[in-house]
Amino acid sequence: MTDLLTELKAIGLEQLTFDDQQRLELDQFITVCSPFFDSVCQQKPDTPRNDLLLGVMTKAQNEAQLDFEQKRQSLHNMQQVFKKTVGKEHADKLIPTDSNQLIVITTLWLLIQGYQGIDFSYANDHATEVANLLSDDKESDSFIHSDMLRSDFMQAYYISIDSAQANKQTTSMVDKMKQWLQRSFF
Repeated sequence: MTDLLTELKAIGLEQLTFDDQQRLELDQFITVCSPFFDSVCQQKPDTPRNDLLLGVMTKAQNEAQLDFEQKRQSLHNMQQVFKKTVGKEHADKLIPTDSNQLIVITTLWLLIQGYQGIDFSYANDHATEVANLLSDDKESDSFIHSDMLRSDFMQAYYISIDSAQANKQTTSMVDKMKQWLQRSFF
């Protein structure tokens, strides 16, 4: 298991739900990004890993969003061709992999934001921005689709807040035990 995967699991990765295509994107992202994360950790050994993870995920999310924005018009044109040739019903089944990539990376980014205690409004603003960007390609029910995506993104944020509190309580109990032992025996 890679250090990146270990860190993500510690903050709640296993509680997230992804469909099959998104799971493939997740596995690919972890495989590609793990060496970079390891390198960053080696270069900054005194920096807490969660801080480094936030930096790596912020970089990855910015790159994924920029890439998606640059390809958006081409994707839109491609969907229009499919709608004309195979019909709207079948064309709507086409989900570009860039969409799944952006969804997965944004979800992970919001997961680490929640764990790090990043402000809710900041996370929600970015979740809304990405959800709106992804929903621009959907002609009908754009608002509903956008709100569902935003809710899914924010679910990751809340999951990691719970993980952070649970980890803090565990650490707090260990610290209390250490203090008691030190007072009692030293």
